[in-house]
Amino acid sequence: AGGAAAAARPARRPASPTSSASDVAHDGGRCTLCSLPWHRSGSHQACTLPCGHLFGLSCIVAELRRRRETPRERRERSECPICRQGAVEQQVRRVFVTAEA
Repeated sequence: AGGAAAAARPARRPASPTSSASDVAHDGGRCTLCSLPWHRSGSHQACTLPCGHLFGLSCIVAELRRRRETPRERRERSECPICRQGAVEQQVRRVFVTAEA
């Protein structure tokens, strides 16, 4: 059962050592910055910017801060690393994901 289909699926990376299996959002969603699965809560909870792109919370907060503080990119407002639409840390919104039934 599931032979060819199981072989075609990419291998999942394990959750971070500080998370339990019940914390991981099993919807197949992964952070576009680090490729690790999102969590339903905590520091790597799924979140979005106003443009709609999804990230792990800790990853996008760190990226927005890095972009704001890098001398070459220093500016009052940072941007989405995917579409470059302006964004600031205060605009990051948590997304509440539920596990599959």
